[in-house]
Amino acid sequence: MRKRIFTGIFILAAAMAFAGCSSSGGSSQAENTQATDASEEVSETTTTESTTESTTAAATAATESTTESQASYTAAIIYYPVFQPENAIKQKSVRISGSADANKIMQALKDENVLDASCSILSYEKNGNTIKVNFNSDCGIYLMRMAPEEADLRVEAAARTFCKNLGASQFYFYTNGHPLETGNKTYDEPIGVN
Repeated sequence: MRKRIFTGIFILAAAMAFAGCSSSGGSSQAENTQATDASEEVSETTTTESTTESTTAAATAATESTTESQASYTAAIIYYPVFQPENAIKQKSVRISGSADANKIMQALKDENVLDASCSILSYEKNGNTIKVNFNSDCGIYLMRMAPEEADLRVEAAARTFCKNLGASQFYFYTNGHPLETGNKTYDEPIGVN
């Protein structure tokens, strides 16, 4: 039964196709084909123009977004200690959001493992070319527990970073209102930074 239905449909489709190819219908079919081709060309042109416009709009938006994001970041110079093969202080540039301030510089020092995550700023003061930062006692304990050479390099790296990014040449390192003391040194004099 199914075979008969499919055969009937096939014969009917063939008859319709044959009737469409007759001489009177041939020119009408050619006209329909030309009209279809023309409408497809118009459609493709419209689609291309729409795609070009949306691509241009997306590129413009991306450029504006990039410009805005670039404007909202500042390059900061972070100094960090290197202990192998010899003790030295190196520097690198990092991006911080907005303009540099003491808290953002402190966070960058933590991110680069110059100071421990437990370290925080209790107070910050800048007077001319001198910066005074009073850190919490955890920061002092963190530095006192390490070898004196390592503590000295970390303190100097922190001092250079604050001075370089906040426009100073001298740095006082305090913990809980007192000059920092490490295993071999008391930082009661300003740390000079060139």
